[in-house]
Amino acid sequence: MGQCAKCGAPLGANAKFCNACGNSAEGAQVHGATVVKRYRDAYLVSRVIVGLGILFKVAGCGVAGLIVVYGLSLTNQQNFVMTLLAAAAFGAFLGGLLWAAGVLVEAQGQILKAALDSAVNTSPFLRNEQRAEAMSL
Repeated sequence: MGQCAKCGAPLGANAKFCNACGNSAEGAQVHGATVVKRYRDAYLVSRVIVGLGILFKVAGCGVAGLIVVYGLSLTNQQNFVMTLLAAAAFGAFLGGLLWAAGVLVEAQGQILKAALDSAVNTSPFLRNEQRAEAMSL
């Protein structure tokens, strides 16, 4: 004899539905493991997307720095300031583009995580323990 995952009412031994709320008595036990695996895979994808966004942002900073250092290596005494300013401007522009792309990619990963949190929280096929497992809490 179990308990309804939705309302907590006692269930009969062979009950297929909860008499109190109509929730499927089998759903949380039969489909739960499959649904948890699906959500865990989706959370993995969202973490990879967030990681790519962070990688873009770090690459933007690195590229900007490398361009400035390369610009310093090209300078001579006469046009030191102009070459340095040009290298800094180009580095800031290219680094800024990569940074902005990283912010957008990371935001997409965070949006996916938020959508998954909502889906996991409202899934009738999961118990609270399974929800916590799917969200890696």
